[in-house]
Amino acid sequence: MFVSLEGMDNVGKTTICGILARRLSPDYVVSVVSDPPAVAPWNDLRTTLLGDRRIDNSSRAMIFLAARIDAYFRIIKPLLRRKHGIILADRFSDSWLAYQSVKNRKLFKNLKIAVRFFTSISSSCVDAGMLIVPNKTFLITADVRATTKRGRRKKRTVFDSIPFQREVQGVYLRLAMRSKKRFEIIDSRDRNVEELGNIIEARIRSLMRSR
Repeated sequence: MFVSLEGMDNVGKTTICGILARRLSPDYVVSVVSDPPAVAPWNDLRTTLLGDRRIDNSSRAMIFLAARIDAYFRIIKPLLRRKHGIILADRFSDSWLAYQSVKNRKLFKNLKIAVRFFTSISSSCVDAGMLIVPNKTFLITADVRATTKRGRRKKRTVFDSIPFQREVQGVYLRLAMRSKKRFEIIDSRDRNVEELGNIIEARIRSLMRSR
């Protein structure tokens, strides 16, 4: 089963993926993949692209897409062919849709058109066999001001502002409304990462039993 964790910056996705892998691995074969993938030549892609404001937004979007396609062919697809137990993705295609739509909204005049454009590209890649849609996506929502405060010590990037992150979360919620069967929204307010891990672990175990 291919499971993705989504949500705006600093909601704890990476930490929760680690918690889930540790808890599920005694019972299932578990692999964790990241987006962009943590393999050459993409290892430092996120740091490089998000830290350099000279790079055009549309170019940045296409480079991230290329990294995801490569990760699918090199990492995810081989795992799926081996009927791997659980693949946990720390971000995947929905992250790209949300972040790049907001960042490129001016190019398309408004956010709605931008979302439609990036959705069409992602769907075309899936139809062509270049990408895959996760079986289940857990969208972790949060108070934007709280998560921004949590990330203040990190290096600032082109995606680092309260208004931007608020819009990103809004796009995520729209995507979730469009795909209610795949998405499950988890509210992180008043919950720590261990509690969030407990909730998602229970849901994954239930899904695995029903397969």
